[in-house]
Amino acid sequence: MFGLANELMGEGGLLYHKRHFMAGPFVDSLPADSPQRALMSFLGRKYSYSEEALGRATGRVIEVLELLNVQLARQHARGRHYLVGDSLSALDIYWATSCGFLDPMPEDRCPMCTDFRAPNLYGTPNAEIERALTPALRAHRDFVYEQHLELPIVL
Repeated sequence: MFGLANELMGEGGLLYHKRHFMAGPFVDSLPADSPQRALMSFLGRKYSYSEEALGRATGRVIEVLELLNVQLARQHARGRHYLVGDSLSALDIYWATSCGFLDPMPEDRCPMCTDFRAPNLYGTPNAEIERALTPALRAHRDFVYEQHLELPIVL
């Protein structure tokens, strides 16, 4: 559980690399005097954004999604509904909440500013990541929210 949690949320993990899409292409689309631009530029510095880092980001995000997908498939093959063991763990909660960074739930379940749903902010920034974010992973996010967390999510 701790290894997969680190792959998802740790330095160099999925969320770390997803931020590179926010720090580069998204920043460039914002007006120079935008408060969002200042915030995203700050995140870029914090997460060591560079064109090289952005180039690695897609592969790393996909790698972590594949690890989670394999783990979930193994658990389902055992008749289990959770990422580890046979009950809710921190990893399930981490996945459910982190998944929104790649695929926010619909507006009725997760109201947010329309601008945040831009692919480089919340959403999948490219087709490769979109394919790696399997229906099973999305369904697991939904299952965790429906069974254990509160809906609607308010950001």
